[in-house]
Amino acid sequence: MVMPHTAILASGNRLDFTAVGRDINILSRLELLCKDVGRPLLMTGAFAAEVAAPVVEIGHFELRGFRQHQSLYGLCQDGEVPAAPPWTDGV
Repeated sequence: MVMPHTAILASGNRLDFTAVGRDINILSRLELLCKDVGRPLLMTGAFAAEVAAPVVEIGHFELRGFRQHQSLYGLCQDGEVPAAPPWTDGV
């Protein structure tokens, strides 16, 4: 899936691709952060709002290249209480 504001650059004679854009930068930062926090998957609040599975807030993180701290979420693991994300206003 290609996110809005993302460009995919490719050559007709090659099978390698380069994706650039804001969303790709966020994904790259999240991928690196997964190892640091010991989670197989991290997601932004906007993405977590679309996930049907229960999520837990992992914390607020500064992602290189972005001005604001990001609230990041992960899928609930054994014994974790699902988050009441800010996009639901606790409802």
